Amino acid sequence: MILFRADGNPTIGAGHVMRCLSIADAARDQGLECRFAVADGSFSQTIRNRGFGCEVLGTDYRHMDAEWDELARLLRQDEPDIIVVDSYFVTPGYLAWLGQFADVTYIDDLAAFAYPVKNLVNYNIYGPELDYEGLYEAAGVPAPRLLLGPQYAPLRKQFQDIPPRAVRRGVADILVSTGGADPEHMALRIAQRLGGWSPQPSYRFHFIVGGMSPDVQALRQIAKKSPWMQLHENVRNMAALMCRCDLAIAAAGSTLYELCACGVPTVTYAFADNQLLGMAAFEKQGMMQSVGDIRLLREPEKVILYRLDDLAKDPAKRERMQKRMNEVINGNGAERIVQSLCF
Repeated sequence: MILFRADGNPTIGAGHVMRCLSIADAARDQGLECRFAVADGSFSQTIRNRGFGCEVLGTDYRHMDAEWDELARLLRQDEPDIIVVDSYFVTPGYLAWLGQFADVTYIDDLAAFAYPVKNLVNYNIYGPELDYEGLYEAAGVPAPRLLLGPQYAPLRKQFQDIPPRAVRRGVADILVSTGGADPEHMALRIAQRLGGWSPQPSYRFHFIVGGMSPDVQALRQIAKKSPWMQLHENVRNMAALMCRCDLAIAAAGSTLYELCACGVPTVTYAFADNQLLGMAAFEKQGMMQSVGDIRLLREPEKVILYRLDDLAKDPAKRERMQKRMNEVINGNGAERIVQSLCF
């Protein structure tokens, strides 16, 4: 049995939970039982709706060392073979303590310290460039098995093996994905900026609204009176929607890997420190167009839309970006992770 320890809430978004769910789906397909433990109930129903048991610990996700008593009770009850941890708030002591109960796998983005685990996954595009071996050598800690690079990106089944598609010369449909929580209110800012364009936008914008969006009511009102804007809530087949679109605007999170699997050239931006490395690496490798850290821009929505318009008018560049995306990601990362951990 695999126990996943991950959190999601309006502050940190949905990414940690969603990528663990993708791995859990792949594990279940291979006959393995999976269960989740979360600090609070923000995503407990989402997890249960996917068919997995979920224990709400009632703890503070920012202080994981304080949850040992609650988690130990669950570990003794379930006796997992593998524990997968996905949180930026782990400590070396926490991970070492978990190792008394089962083999521990950590899903990393930052290479913050020498994680005392059996397996370490960093599927980010910059993962292979991080000096994990040097990090462990300097700490005097044995290095774990390293699963690095986008071939391990844990995408949902719908993103597997999507065939390459032709790049249309003219752009018609554009996806806007600003994250599950959207703390910078970028969806609303982009929609308001588009509403002020004269003439009205010639593109059709498909806004993805997460369950924790702070501006869903305002976005609904704009969409009602804007024929160029379509709001998508509770999307079940995101891959199909992405494949309809010629371009995308997206925050620099796990959505970028899904867009790569679908071959959608994208203008991306960062709004948190942990997104900066990924954003820069995607641009460096020719797969994304970056506007940088929006916290440093006075009118980031304006910069994003100008960059988007330039890309829309350059089909040759879009074709190069799509080709590079298809070379790097095919959507089978979750299965590779499960195979590496369990077999």
